[in-house]
Amino acid sequence: MEVQQVLHMNGGNGETSYACNSKLQKLVITKAKPVVIGSISDLYTINLPRCLRVADLGCSSGPNTLEVIIEIIDAIDETCHQLKLTTPEFQVFLNDLPSNDFNNIFKTLPAFYEQLKKEKGDIVFRLREAMGVQQIFHMNWGNGETSYACNSILQKLVITKTKPVVIGSILDFYTKNLPPCLRVADLGCSSGPNTLLVTTEIIEAIDETCHQLNRNTPEFQVFLNDLPSNDLNAIFKTLPDFCEQLKKEKGEKFGPCSITGLPGSFYGRLFPSNSIDFFHSSNSVHWLSQVPSMVGNRIENNKGNIYLARTSPPSVVKAYLEQFQKDFSLFLSLRAKEITPGGRMVLTLVRRRSEDPFGKESFLWELLSDSLNDLVSKGLIEEDKVDSFNLPYYIPSRKELEDIICAEGSFYLDQFEILDVSWDASDDDNDNKECMFHRFITAQKVAKCIKSCDRVVAHLSLWGCCNGCSIQ
Repeated sequence: MEVQQVLHMNGGNGETSYACNSKLQKLVITKAKPVVIGSISDLYTINLPRCLRVADLGCSSGPNTLEVIIEIIDAIDETCHQLKLTTPEFQVFLNDLPSNDFNNIFKTLPAFYEQLKKEKGDIVFRLREAMGVQQIFHMNWGNGETSYACNSILQKLVITKTKPVVIGSILDFYTKNLPPCLRVADLGCSSGPNTLLVTTEIIEAIDETCHQLNRNTPEFQVFLNDLPSNDLNAIFKTLPDFCEQLKKEKGEKFGPCSITGLPGSFYGRLFPSNSIDFFHSSNSVHWLSQVPSMVGNRIENNKGNIYLARTSPPSVVKAYLEQFQKDFSLFLSLRAKEITPGGRMVLTLVRRRSEDPFGKESFLWELLSDSLNDLVSKGLIEEDKVDSFNLPYYIPSRKELEDIICAEGSFYLDQFEILDVSWDASDDDNDNKECMFHRFITAQKVAKCIKSCDRVVAHLSLWGCCNGCSIQ
């Protein structure tokens, strides 16, 4: 495994980086273009697949990484135009060793998609309009004191508490369908110790079920999705050990397990049609695609607040609700296209206890607003900067969620469970009983994880039916 972990081209864009010293490789790609295009065009015209799946092995990181992909898309698009056919969907896999600089590649993808959309229209890719949040929003990288990896105990607790619903849902799907390959997508996977937690639970449950049924386990294809700014490099570096451990524990009968990183917003198309059996998302869907816009793409009159508060005018409350309705409806409609007939989806997100939009679930955002306003009063932050900042975040009520699911119509709601989770996740940890009421320790923990903590969690189990998608 040593070569996998240490061998890679120099990352970044410095003088000795591969990105700045790969002209020879580009020349080779250019000279090989006629053979590549001839081969894939021949395959396409003979088979006319609805989805063209392409894998580039040893893609490295730099200006050449997407070169062959662009050539293929242009050639297929031109062929379809000549044949008066609609272009197929494209699913592209960029492969290299785990030590490759994938983060650098993924940061270029929003601009790449935007250029494709501009040149090809919605025939090839359907994209979310607002790209800004994709490019700048992410949890803190690394393993430092303020990193997400070291401050995600609450998220782990939520995943642990929702395990019975996740496992029950996917086992129900598996035992009824017995697919040879189980395709799972984890949306908003982030980067840290929790990233592979759900994947591990699913594999364990399916493996045990297959043992009971005296069947070989299916192949697994797992997609880990988050925004392009997420630290996917850190995830990939853990995969060799993860896969080795699986092989060691499960033996030779265990089916192949492919784990793929998929950068992109889940408010856009991520997968080919009817290709995913099970969707999972934890602590993600309450994040909006963008800050609600009113006038000049800025919420006016929410002075002194970064989220909804008692002093927020009705127009701001309305803007937040409408943005969530738009985003969650879009999310459901997109997943309905991507899920297989009978597929399942389990979502975990924050929800309000009541219909009051100013419920206590958002009180920490009010405390953060107060802290920022204190900094303004001391001249450390400009007042206009605080007044112009609003979180792309919304805490819906149960009724709001059910109304959107019903109105969108693609899913049937099978389960809706409410879980109470303390802001200080350690009060559920037996090892920390002695300090659970220590105010200073609790305040420290909450402050460190405030960017991703949730007080009340709603758990939705959804079921896709043969007529598109439905809610179980």
